[in-house]
Amino acid sequence: MRHAIFLADAIEALLRAPEDVLHSLTGAGDNDWEFWIPVPDRLRCPGLGALANTFRPLTIPGAAVSEFNETTSYLDIVRRAARTLPSGAIVIVTAQFSNEGTTDAGEQVLPLEEWLTLYAQDRSAGYPGPSHDPFIDLARQQLRIRHRLEERMLQVLGHGRYIMGKEIEELEEHLAGFIGVKHAIACGSGTDALLMGLLALEAGPGDAVFTTPFTFFATVETIALLGATPVMVDIDPLTLNIDPEKLEHAVADVMKRGELKPRGIVPVDLFGLPADYDAIRSIATRYDLWIIEDAAQAFGASYKGKRCPSFGTIGATSFFPAKPLGAYGDAGAVFTDDDELAEILRSIRIHGQGVDRYNNIRIGLNARMDTLQAAILLEKLHIYPEEIELRQAVAQTYLDYLRPLAERTGELQLPFIPEEYHSVWAQFSIRTPHFAAIQTALSKHGIPTARYYPVPMHLLDAMAYLGYHRGDLPQAEQAAADIISLPFHPYLTKERIARYCEIIASVFP
Repeated sequence: MRHAIFLADAIEALLRAPEDVLHSLTGAGDNDWEFWIPVPDRLRCPGLGALANTFRPLTIPGAAVSEFNETTSYLDIVRRAARTLPSGAIVIVTAQFSNEGTTDAGEQVLPLEEWLTLYAQDRSAGYPGPSHDPFIDLARQQLRIRHRLEERMLQVLGHGRYIMGKEIEELEEHLAGFIGVKHAIACGSGTDALLMGLLALEAGPGDAVFTTPFTFFATVETIALLGATPVMVDIDPLTLNIDPEKLEHAVADVMKRGELKPRGIVPVDLFGLPADYDAIRSIATRYDLWIIEDAAQAFGASYKGKRCPSFGTIGATSFFPAKPLGAYGDAGAVFTDDDELAEILRSIRIHGQGVDRYNNIRIGLNARMDTLQAAILLEKLHIYPEEIELRQAVAQTYLDYLRPLAERTGELQLPFIPEEYHSVWAQFSIRTPHFAAIQTALSKHGIPTARYYPVPMHLLDAMAYLGYHRGDLPQAEQAAADIISLPFHPYLTKERIARYCEIIASVFP
């Protein structure tokens, strides 16, 4: 594979290049050039537009930053950065003529004009473009805050408290403030968060816990792990969240049968959209049920100004890297306004610990978040409000491009966001009988897709003991049969979205 690292002067020269040259480079995103710029803020310079979208960021290693500050020439720093790339030919492109040729590091320094000639030859010879666009572009985000992330991580390395360091408490304070609850308890994953909540509320054998079949397995798995019975409730076909009307019927049916005791509800805020908590909380109050809000995909989403996960007795979220707010490993958090529950949750997080580590007062878990993940999340949380706005803008662009197609064909269902709801858009998922053809068409252009979720929970082998059959929950089954998720992240450009939607439109008659 060939990598071209553009120095800042080369990028500026490209911006002044003739339109046909820029078009050949940006060409609907067919290229994937590596680049390096000494000042990251230059990414925001006017006019970069579609050209920047064809580049993949390459940042200099943290160890080289101080050297850069002390040097008058950054070419050596670029060379060091180049060594972090996968193996392959490396070309450093500059607007200045260079006669340095091939260096001992194995890269070649070329003037821009010469590189453009070689690039044209590569195109005519069928030189392959990138393997794919990113489904979620974490590198673009990292470029914004790389130096702050490194500073935070170096602080942890300095004090050496890798478990339950001071960053944990700092993060918990910021998380609670952001959501608007009294307590946030950092933990090891979203699965830990759900399990901690269920343990704190003493779910167990003989208990019916109502939840959705259209979710990730952890939602039902944690209920089953404690011996409680997941009772699946079908979804609303528009929001894809649990249907409150069907929920009330399910609770009444369990009470009528008398085999299980209704104990709680675990609604899921699917794809970043809050569930219908006005209706769900009304049902919970009537039947004396607790609520554990599964906001693994919806941290910071809101309804009537109130943020997820603050709608339940306990709220749980995930900071898995692909989530709207993600760490660089597994992490999660539990939220509550109940002081007593918060104390229990903190105990459960560390093996049911009491006054000290050898005073265990209940059965608990090893569910601590490591300090490095807390440090990373603190910096990511700083830019998260802006990223939520960017996510909403990206989603609106998708909707603007796809709505005419949906109206024309009647065979494309777009995401539905009710009034007063604000999604954080963990995914942008569409439904269509042509999903397989869309997957194939996008894949041919190196554009990834995903399917969340191709098998509803009640039809999984692991849940067979519950006795569900195909046809029992038709809305969830139909959603699983025709859903597809498109590339989505806060830094996705209109040009890329337009290209994706053009390919999608080509599938329809």
